[in-house]
Amino acid sequence: MNNSADLVDESPSALLWVNESDAYIDLVKKPDETTIYFGIFCLDKWHQQSVEKLGEVKAKLQDIINVWNRCYPWGNYAGIEIKVVAELNEAPFIFGSLCVEHHQEKEEPLVVFFLQDLSKGLDTDIFIKVCSSEGEVLLMECYDVLPSEYEYPKGNNRLWIHQGKFKFIPKDLAPHRGLRRHEALQFLTTSYYKLSEIPEVSSRLAERIGLGKSPEYHLESLVLLPLLLRNETFYRLVNENPRVISLALKNIYMNGQDPQEAATVNKFAVTKKCCSIKLLISKSQEKFLAGFLLDSGLDLESKNLPLVIGDIISTSLQELVSNNELDICQPSGETLDLLSGLKTNGFLKDGYELPEANFASAVKSDDKITDRETISRMQRLFSDIGTDLDSKKDAEGVKGDDSSEDDSENYADREALNYFKKEDIDIDEDDFFEYFLTEALKLKKDDLDDLRQEKSVFSASSPPDEEEAEMLAELEQLFGQKNGDSGEAIHQLLGSLKLDPSTGVDLGSFIDHIDSD
Repeated sequence: MNNSADLVDESPSALLWVNESDAYIDLVKKPDETTIYFGIFCLDKWHQQSVEKLGEVKAKLQDIINVWNRCYPWGNYAGIEIKVVAELNEAPFIFGSLCVEHHQEKEEPLVVFFLQDLSKGLDTDIFIKVCSSEGEVLLMECYDVLPSEYEYPKGNNRLWIHQGKFKFIPKDLAPHRGLRRHEALQFLTTSYYKLSEIPEVSSRLAERIGLGKSPEYHLESLVLLPLLLRNETFYRLVNENPRVISLALKNIYMNGQDPQEAATVNKFAVTKKCCSIKLLISKSQEKFLAGFLLDSGLDLESKNLPLVIGDIISTSLQELVSNNELDICQPSGETLDLLSGLKTNGFLKDGYELPEANFASAVKSDDKITDRETISRMQRLFSDIGTDLDSKKDAEGVKGDDSSEDDSENYADREALNYFKKEDIDIDEDDFFEYFLTEALKLKKDDLDDLRQEKSVFSASSPPDEEEAEMLAELEQLFGQKNGDSGEAIHQLLGSLKLDPSTGVDLGSFIDHIDSD
């Protein structure tokens, strides 16, 4: 039965808060795409909440993110959106959001970095909360060093950024569940001095968002894309709005394109001289573009690539304009690129430069998903996971459910099994592995049949080697068998399985992500 009619439209206040327990029925409609949210509150028991002060904080945040918002190649184009929200009978706050679908790995830490940097210079009455449409994203980042008293769901709505530090509302307040909105805000208003830091959590989050690292750390995932554009209108467009390249690339991924046809069409727009420009793209976008060019039969080392890609981008932009998905405004004459802007405000040194895109290298460095040994290893891992979950399901049928609310390990097992049952997922080794290969890794049906024929060579029953055993241990930890975080872990895994070719994520990256945790 579809309950979508019972859901209420999301509001900034509702989106910012995570359920305090699993007993809570969530009727708030979440966005279809993964989105990170943040709220900035001014809480002072001696003074009325000040919209004016929030306006000042908003201006400071805009100073930090302005050049990034205009020039960074955000994977979903829109950039960070912020506004002051004043809802009836609720304290006003600054609400911010960024769609990070397929780009969480780089863009979520960048947003938190901005907020931490902002928080360092704010008064003691300013508090910042971060979450995502998937839950408590900061707690997820440090799940393996999180004390048990702050594990899901007890840690929900407790972690805040305050004066540049990551601080917890202590466990003494509602120790058996997460906090409700009014509880958290009341505590921060009257007892913020009781907030506590957990060194292991702070260290993990600092490492994740790049605190203490050079400013260049936040640009390591970018490359320069040289373009030759025949169309002066589109040249002016990308020159004044460089992040539009992300919109063009996403359109190519969603709708496809014929490069030969693009070249033919753009020949009619030839000017006396092609316009040359270099735009920033992420390395994941570089991988997608490399795959697109390769699938189109183009030479990845051709000297004509800037013109070829320029035609491809121009055609995509024309489609967006024709479909009213992109407006071409009157040229302002103002141009700005990210590196120049960051050098001007002192974030980068004058001599810093980024490398140009190297499509041939991007393809070579990309782990091939058809590698038989790697696929065989993953098949054994999924087989062990399925066996373990099946055994737990059988055990539950015999013993019943007599666990307490605080028995996090048993709770995690039930959460895992209930989730798969709710989603109508049968943990069958062959079906799960076939889904992983065809849906997540986009393996062709013919290649899958070849793998099945070679199954005798790469037997799933063969004993794992030392490296596989170590990877299995990591996966078991991810599933929460040791720390009771199975519900969120399964969401993370299934989210990882929904890989998108436009992100450049492959099997090797999936394994690396597990190892990095």
